[in-house]
Amino acid sequence: MKLMCAACWAVLLVILGCGSGEHAVSGETDGLPRLDSAEKTVVVWLDDERITKMEFALIPSGTCTMGSEVHEDERPVHQVKIENSFWLGTTEVTQAQWQTLMKDNPSKVQGPNLPVSDVSWKDCQRFLLRLNERLKDKVARLPNEAEWEFACRAGSSSKWSSGDLEDALAEYAWFEPNSAGHAHEVAERKPNSWGLFDMHGNLWEWCEDYYGPYLGRDAAPGEPAAARFRCVRGGSWADKSKNCRSALRYQASPDDKDEFIGFRVLLR
Repeated sequence: MKLMCAACWAVLLVILGCGSGEHAVSGETDGLPRLDSAEKTVVVWLDDERITKMEFALIPSGTCTMGSEVHEDERPVHQVKIENSFWLGTTEVTQAQWQTLMKDNPSKVQGPNLPVSDVSWKDCQRFLLRLNERLKDKVARLPNEAEWEFACRAGSSSKWSSGDLEDALAEYAWFEPNSAGHAHEVAERKPNSWGLFDMHGNLWEWCEDYYGPYLGRDAAPGEPAAARFRCVRGGSWADKSKNCRSALRYQASPDDKDEFIGFRVLLR
């Protein structure tokens, strides 16, 4: 697919003012605000006409307890430290966002505000390449597992960021009991305390990491010998609550494409 020129795809950034309810324009720049900024949200426009945008929430640096005792691959429970703050997409990448950059829509069930599905890990890398061409001096990528779980927990230590009760989870997630058998438009449920929607349910989300045991790994993605799979997180609309837990991790081939997997973007 032929790439558009950078001049035709200038990325316009608008920073949302905190607490004001107003959009404060910081100027049309290729740079992002400093990560120690008081601003909590940044918007990246994907076209000159300002029709399609991506919104990112500021995730502060800090520590969390990662993993659980529920499944073997979630052990050992361990502390992770996120050294630097970062921006994470407030929603899973939508079909409108995908189509604006990629000029196609791979999703079997289509709708502009539905999360894009039927995309492989490798497809996500193509999307990120296009996005990075717009950002120029900043980096967009998939979150690694530590970053994803840290952001999902949003300071919590319970099964889900909403607590330990499935009834409460239903206010934050589309999953098997309430999804009616299909994915839903993004941001229809409540966000977690850091402003992230659908971290539990709706679609599984690709992570950057190779899938492997926690033992002996650090927070950064590595490439163990004979690695075959990438990590997916969060559960989907077809999963029961236990598969939407903050700590649950699963594996998928980087070539896999199905209606249950999508992704969200990290900026640093």
